[in-house]
Amino acid sequence: MNPKDEIARLIEAAEEAAYRRGWEDACIAIKRAADAVQQSASLATAFEADVVIEPRHAIEPRKTGRPASIAIQVVEDCINASPGKKGVDVVKAVQLVDAQIPERTVRTCLRRLKMSKKIWQRNGLWYPKPPRQAAFFENENGEANSSPPHN
Repeated sequence: MNPKDEIARLIEAAEEAAYRRGWEDACIAIKRAADAVQQSASLATAFEADVVIEPRHAIEPRKTGRPASIAIQVVEDCINASPGKKGVDVVKAVQLVDAQIPERTVRTCLRRLKMSKKIWQRNGLWYPKPPRQAAFFENENGEANSSPPHN
């Protein structure tokens, strides 16, 4: 048998096996996505029954520019009321409070709250950031109680 024919046959067999593995992986991923959608729908109905958040309207209006939005406060309240939610669950919770807030605005609010260190994300879930605890060597102003460094 010609070595070139043998190599071509091995390559063809490897390609067929790779295609078959890819097809099986795609089917598994589709099944997982369908299960996740079904679970997400059941979580949304459970979340509706558990948490009732009333929007705050105590935001002082701006003097110039666009009017202030309560969206960032609603997002923060939703995360504080029920920590450990995925972004899509936070969007659903916010839209239960105020249906006029679009998903894109909620995602922007999540980013801004994260940048201002009011919330944090771990494994795709959002949590409120606990207040910083003063170290034992700091006074109430956050300054060190020890002497200055020696030169």
